[in-house]
Parts: sequence; structure tokens; C-alpha cells
Amino acid sequence: MFDFGKDLKRFVASGVGGQARDPRVLELLPTAMVAEQAASEAPLAARSSQPWRAWRDVALIWVNHARRTGLTSSLDAAGRAAQQALDAAPAGAPFAYASSVAAEVLLARFDLRGNLEALEEAEAAVDAGADEPNSRRAQAAVAAVHARTRTRRALMGEDPAGVRAAAALLDAALHLDGRRSGDNDAWQLVRAVELRLERAELSLQAGLRWQDERLLDQAGRDLRLLMDHVNGDLLPVTRARAMRACGLALSALGHMAGRAEAMEQAVELLAGARELFDEDHSPLDAGALLAAQAETLICWQEAQPTDQLLRSAEDMLTRAWRLCATRSTGLEVEIRLRAARVKTLLASGQGDVLALSNQESRLRQRLGRGSTDAVAWAVDQLSLAGVYEALDDLGCQPGRSWAAAYARSEAIETLREAGLGGVL
Repeated sequence: MFDFGKDLKRFVASGVGGQARDPRVLELLPTAMVAEQAASEAPLAARSSQPWRAWRDVALIWVNHARRTGLTSSLDAAGRAAQQALDAAPAGAPFAYASSVAAEVLLARFDLRGNLEALEEAEAAVDAGADEPNSRRAQAAVAAVHARTRTRRALMGEDPAGVRAAAALLDAALHLDGRRSGDNDAWQLVRAVELRLERAELSLQAGLRWQDERLLDQAGRDLRLLMDHVNGDLLPVTRARAMRACGLALSALGHMAGRAEAMEQAVELLAGARELFDEDHSPLDAGALLAAQAETLICWQEAQPTDQLLRSAEDMLTRAWRLCATRSTGLEVEIRLRAARVKTLLASGQGDVLALSNQESRLRQRLGRGSTDAVAWAVDQLSLAGVYEALDDLGCQPGRSWAAAYARSEAIETLREAGLGGVL
């Protein structure tokens, strides 16, 4: 789909020699070539005129690879490179830059694994960079990752004020990134786009949680503006991520207004995003797009009930699972919850009490075995709550609404404690 010639690879590699580089090119490379590039730069980093900068580049290349593949080995390699950058960095701006990249790696680990300890360590790395004297040149990089860590905290909580504070920090980081810096940081080219995407997704996630049409509308406007300025030929993965968020916002607004045509448009938009690259070019993004399409079909089915929409959603979730299983805890939870919801909706739509009772029995058996996996337990609890609610809707006795509410509240609390509150 893209040109992977030697000249393109050489252009990405040029940064080690101190030449200008454009890290946006990474999105055009297949994941195997990204990993190969990071591995080939590592031996040269120690001999670079600025080892800390070279190791920072290696770490950020591995972060790009990890966010597209979800591989633990890539996260580990990024962590080792970030530590090398910290060890090699002199005091001042270099140390602040190295601290910011350490925070970037830990933030990626949190996003992919829901590891609260990683988020806490990322916050500590941000503080170290912010407190470093004589580091004004690195201020934009540190402010950007600080705003992104605060965004995660805000989405884990229940306080709208926290979301507004995180949005203000993202806006401030964007403003700071737009000012002329005393140090030419090539990664600013991708950082500014990532900040704009995070700003829009913050409005989207908050709007979905609190069913706030104003926030969803704001997210849609921000995302459309972002898509107008993100070239799919240069940044196909970033554009697909923006299209996914825009599709989810459009679907949510359509669902709230009872407009099936809006959800149909969202499905088409998400399908267009999937055409920007092959599934193996970024497996996690391909899986996330499939899961988002499935969610939109589920919402559409609620407005215009038909089994075919649910069957299509079921197929998409199966494909998404094959791409994302064991690679992204957050995506796994989303896919499993949506798959369980589809199964429950199919049974309840047909008035099949026996099928729902069998689902209840299987879930109760799994929960009764006392799994040590808190996340799996929470997913089963939420799935069971959905079954209870479906049985109540069909008038089955005894009533289970109290049990559904209890199971749901316990599961939500568990997922938040695991750092996965953002998937709810």
C-alpha cells in the first residue's frame, strides 16, 4: 500500500547521524521495518555525538511499534532505550527530554496494559523533567506528556472538573508547542498532532460517559478539523485514529437523538478508516476500528432492531479479537464486553429465556471458580449484569435488578482500580 524503498528507510535512519529527520515517516513503514530500524539504531546510539538524543529516538521508535502491535517485547525495548537516554543525558534540557521520553514509554505501557504502577512512574518521570533546572528548551515536550498523564487520571475519575482541568493542560501544551523553541526537536512534528487528537478524544470520552451532547459535538468539531489537516498519505494511522473517534462521536450523537442515518454514516466513516492501511500494518488500530464499527452497529440495532446488524457486529468483534488478544488489555475488555452484549441482545430479541438462563449459568460457574484475574472477573460481572437486565425486561421472576446493579458497581470499581476505567 505504501512505498517501502531503501530511500525511505534511509531517511528515517538519518537522525542518528545528526541530520534532519521526519518521524512522521514511521507511520508509512510496516511494523517489521519499524522494529528493524529501532534495533539497527541502538548499536549506533552510544557512538553518537549526542547519545541521549539518539537513545531517545530509539525509545520513541519502539513506542510507535508497541502502540501499533501491543508487543511486550517492544515496550521492554523502549524502556531499556529510555533508561539509556537518562543515563547518558547531561543536566539541563537533555535530562528533561530524557525524562519526558521515559514518561512516554510508561504511558504507552499503561495504555496497553492498564498498569497503574506504570502511570504513577510516568507521573514521577514528568515531575523529574519539570523540576530540572535550566531545561526551558524541553519545556514543550515535558508539558505535553504531563497533560497526557493528567488526561488518563481525569478519565479514570468521576469528576467533570478533572476533565476540564486536563483539557486546559492539553490546550496549554499545544500553545507551548506552537511557540518557537531554542532547540530543534523533530518529534514536535508528531507531538502536536497527538495532542490535538488527545484533546478531541478527551471530549469524546467525557461526552460518552456523561451523555453530554455538547461535549460530543465539540469532539466532533475538533476531530473534523484535525482530519482536514492530517494527510492520510503521510499519517495514515493517525488519520484512522481520528476517523475512529469521529465515528464514535457521530454514532453516540445519532443514538441519543434516535437518528439511524447518523449511525449509518458512522459505520461508513469507520469502514473508510479501515481502508487506509492493511490490518497487519497496525493490528491494534485495525482491531480498534472493527470494535468501534461493532459498537455502532449495536447502537444502530437498538434504534432499528434487526438480527443482521448484530450478526455483523459479532463477526467484526471476532476479527478484532484475533488481532488484539493478549496485546492490549483495554481493547480486550472492550471486545469481550461488546461480544457478551451482542450475545445477550440476540437472545433477548428472540425472547429466548433458555439461552439467557444458559448464559447466566455459565457466567455464574466461571465466577464461582474464584479466578485470580480481577479484570476477567469484572468482565464476567458486567456480562452477568447485562443478562440479569435482559431477563428482567422479559418479565422473568424473581427480579434481578438489584443483583445487576450490585454486580455492575463492583465490576466498574474493579476495572478502575486496575487502571481500565477509560474503557467503560
